[in-house]
Order: sequence, then structure tokens, then C-alpha cells
Amino acid sequence: PASLNVARQIAGVRAVFGEAYPDPVRVVSIGPSVDDLIANPEKPEWQSAPVEFCGGTHLPSTGEAQTFAIVTEEGVAKGVRRIVALTGVPATAAIEAGRNLEARLAAAAVTEPDDLAAELAEVGAEIDQLTIPVSHKAKLREKLASLQDRVKAARKAHAARGAAEAAAQAAKIADKAAMNSDRAVAANLGEGHDHGALQAAAKTIQSKCPDIPVLLLSPDPAEGKVLLLALVPDAAVKKGLKAGDWIRHVAPIVDGKGGGKPAMAQGAGTKVEAAEDAARAAHLFADKLLS
Repeated sequence: PASLNVARQIAGVRAVFGEAYPDPVRVVSIGPSVDDLIANPEKPEWQSAPVEFCGGTHLPSTGEAQTFAIVTEEGVAKGVRRIVALTGVPATAAIEAGRNLEARLAAAAVTEPDDLAAELAEVGAEIDQLTIPVSHKAKLREKLASLQDRVKAARKAHAARGAAEAAAQAAKIADKAAMNSDRAVAANLGEGHDHGALQAAAKTIQSKCPDIPVLLLSPDPAEGKVLLLALVPDAAVKKGLKAGDWIRHVAPIVDGKGGGKPAMAQGAGTKVEAAEDAARAAHLFADKLLS
């Protein structure tokens, strides 16, 4: 320890801005002895020596630290950043946690996209929650982002295939409706279509049958949900059939809800097995208003 007033005069001494140091203060030096520093504090040579006021516990040798891991790095004030590091057993545990997550992402890289999304969500949460070295976090997040892009691409491709299938099915529904001179179309379009595919399919039907209101459903057993979408032309709206009312009538049958404007509305429910019942109820509701 040295007198705080004298220690502050050491040329090039490092200290944390705004920190309150005790008097006497502990001075740590690599190279020149503290006694020499105190004896001649303003010596120019000290400018190039690593000299600082003690900011915490110091070790006689770096070997005692065993392992070192920086676990956080953040800004604490303008132009000032702080790192927090671990040594010993906690550092080893942090490094091991990072390596385990790296191994999980490596294994996930060969997983099918349908299963990959759930695994990536779990790993992403653990990256945020676990204490791991910042260098590992950066690599993990880069790898995670790459795999998430793969999931997005797979979903996009799946959606494109679904839209094509929905359009083909919609064309058949439109032909049948035209042949039967149906007042409205209410149909289960099949499994796994999103609202975009439902809307495209509904427009396909209306392109062949412009005056027919359309309500389509798509159950998804894997997700445990049913999507609904309705398009109603002006002529049908004037007769009293509004898309929002239509959806609100049908959605409870699949334990869901929804709504929208007179010309277009959408909804969702969770009772997948009731999709056919909902389609029949939708047809009866529309037919009654339009008859």
C-alpha cells in the first residue's frame, strides 16, 4: 500500500474514472517495483510501465487462475466499456457450456427442417440465458442465424408448394360450383395451408365464378389449428352476407374467433377435427341469406 496522494503522482498510473480508492491505496506494477515508483513517482520511464491502482483481487501468478473466460462486455458510460471475466472452475463450466451448445448446433445441422425449428428455438434461449464466453456466443449466434435461414427457406418452399396445391384444388371446387349453380362456396381446402394460400385459392374460385362468395378452411393437425378465410363480392354483401359476420358465425365451431370487413375476413381456431362441420355450417349460413 502507498499514500493515495503520492500514488496519484506516479507517471502513467492507471485508475478507473470516478472510482473512490482507499488511503493508503494498493498499487500493482509489472516491471518496476512499487518502492521505486513511490520513491520517484514522476519519472518519465513509468509512462510505458503497466502500473495501476488495485481494482480487485490479484494473483501472485497467472497459473492460479487456471482458466480465463470473458463472459460479458458492455458499455457503462460514454467511451467506457466494461468486461466481466471468470477464472478457475466457473470459467471451465462456462467454456464447457459453450462447447455443448456448439455440439448441439452441429447435430442440428443434419436435422430435418420440421424438427430443426424447435431445436433452434431451445438453443437460442440457452445462448441468452447461460453463462458462456462472449467469443462462443458470437460464433453460436452466427451458426444459429445460418440454420434459421435454412428453416425459413424450407418454409418458403413448403408454402409455395402448398399454394400450388391449393390453387389446383380451388380450380376443381370452382368447376363443381359452376356446374351445380351454387350460391356460395364453403369448403375444406385440405391440410397445412396458410392464409396467403387460402386467399389465393379463394381468388382462383372467384376468377371462375365472380359472383360467388367463398369461405375456405384449412386444418393443420401438426400445429393444432384451423385457418379460415372468406371473400364476399358486392352483390352478396348487398343481400346481407358479410365476410366478417360469416367468419364470426363459423369460427366458434372450431373453437376459434375472427372477423373483418364485409368483403374479406379471416379467423383461426384450434378444433381441427371440426373443420368439416364448420364448412357445412358456413354453407348453410350463406345459403339461407342468399336464397
